[in-house]
Amino acid sequence: MKKSGYIFLILFLAVTLFSPLVSLAQYSVDITAMVPGCGDGVIQSDEECDGDNLGGATCVSLGFSGGILSCRNDCTFDISSCVVTAPSRRTSGSVAHTSVVFSGQAYPGGQIILLKDGQLVFEFKTDSRGYFQTSIPGISGGNYVFALYARDINGILSLPVVFSTKVSAGLVTKIDDILIPPTISVRPISVQSGDNILISGQTVPLAEVLVDVYGSLLIKSFKMIADIQGKYLLTLNTSDLELGSYSVRSRSIIDSRLTGFSRLIDFNIIREEIIEEEEDICPPRGDFNNDCRVNIIDFSIMAYWYKRPNPPTHIDLNGDSKI
Repeated sequence: MKKSGYIFLILFLAVTLFSPLVSLAQYSVDITAMVPGCGDGVIQSDEECDGDNLGGATCVSLGFSGGILSCRNDCTFDISSCVVTAPSRRTSGSVAHTSVVFSGQAYPGGQIILLKDGQLVFEFKTDSRGYFQTSIPGISGGNYVFALYARDINGILSLPVVFSTKVSAGLVTKIDDILIPPTISVRPISVQSGDNILISGQTVPLAEVLVDVYGSLLIKSFKMIADIQGKYLLTLNTSDLELGSYSVRSRSIIDSRLTGFSRLIDFNIIREEIIEEEEDICPPRGDFNNDCRVNIIDFSIMAYWYKRPNPPTHIDLNGDSKI
């Protein structure tokens, strides 16, 4: 009897001591930890938002009239679903976030290019009437120079509208009622006396367009009304113009307000035997907007493609698929 009791005690101790080891061998344990940063749902000092955490911001607090604000994967605000409406007439207002809001009118179907201190911020489209509104959220207080260009439906760039602005921390600075100058194109740029020159461009829909032709002084002025798409066209007959060089530019009147001038385009009235091919007049490389000049506008176009994939072949000057 005593011997069997000892055997039972030994078996009981063996099962008690070694059964946890058997159980542990059957399972694995995964330990995970959240590293602070973008994607952890907590807004850090260098983040505007994080996931669903918008820090109380809305489209309205950023200067829009409504819409749905969301957060990008890089923890910056996504304002693509904020509502774009006609421009606000207010100049500033108190909000939780420092931002700058731009609104105005350009061309239907056009593209607005926004620069801050000479650096590209982003591009965005106008609506069907040419209105635009956008914002730079999370900007630091300070003094800035903002410039806005517009690219029309034919890819021609306007001259910039430039604002030197002080941005106050904790406020939304509104730059509104912006009127982008019209674009202009002249074809051909060399003609014989008596031939026609086509002067065209795009502006605000149904705006009154003023086209001025210069020699050494202002020679002719023309008025016309842009169509519903903001397009205008003037056929200039050169019969009463002497041989020589001329320039032309345009501007628009919207609700009794004048826009700035378009670019100044040169054309020539010359004898038949010395007409040059247009291809010889324009720079062979670097003229990305086809205005026969290479300048800061072309640089801003190239800057837009900096580090972006698949740049257009005419922008990628050395053909290495990188800007």
